[in-house]
Amino acid sequence: MDPVPNADDVPPGARPGPGPVAPGSLGPHPERHPDDLPPADPPRRRLPAGVLWAAALGIIVLMVASWVALSSEPAPDPNLVRLTDPSATVPAPGLGGLDVVGQPASATTYTTFDGATTSVAAHAGTPVVLNFWASTCPPCITEMPAFERAHRAVGDQVAFIGLATTDPESQARALADQTGVTYELGFDPTGEIIRQFGAVSLPTTVFVGADGRILESTTSELDDAEIRERIRTHFGVEVPEGP
Repeated sequence: MDPVPNADDVPPGARPGPGPVAPGSLGPHPERHPDDLPPADPPRRRLPAGVLWAAALGIIVLMVASWVALSSEPAPDPNLVRLTDPSATVPAPGLGGLDVVGQPASATTYTTFDGATTSVAAHAGTPVVLNFWASTCPPCITEMPAFERAHRAVGDQVAFIGLATTDPESQARALADQTGVTYELGFDPTGEIIRQFGAVSLPTTVFVGADGRILESTTSELDDAEIRERIRTHFGVEVPEGP
């Protein structure tokens, strides 16, 4: 068996040299200058805490504002004349009713379909059934023939007035022809007169005594029986039942 040679016995030229050096490593040369080292990754920039808090607060404020906008309802326009629920049997809340009872009828003038100028107050001395209507109001269209039947039944004992409210003249005249009403018709183009009688909804009917004072203002569709009952109660006039 051959003896194992001692490292000192290995000739200098036969000693193994250093292995390959990986690129970018110090390898066997730890004395390399720092400028020869590969650049380090730049540090990540962090947003200041104040900016993060401001952004979070802005998101919360936006969410709250959106919720308020979606959940709140706009205040109703007191000058807007609107249609009532066709199935309503009592005045809509806050419209018409006792707040105008006992007050004198409006003296504001209106133009009739015949071109004359008059007012509800000008009919003092005769009880008045005043009906506000529009061609876009289905309950108005339904009840207008009932008013016409009552008008024909009582004759001159009671004055009937129908005011087309915020309705284009052409449409108002077309509805009058369609329903066949013959009592006095006029125009309330801006809704000014209906508001003076404590209402902003259609249909509205006002019963005015012979003394010119308001006895009732109701915002609902009236049928033949209800019209007859109110005329009897307020004016003491019996309305014969028609065909």
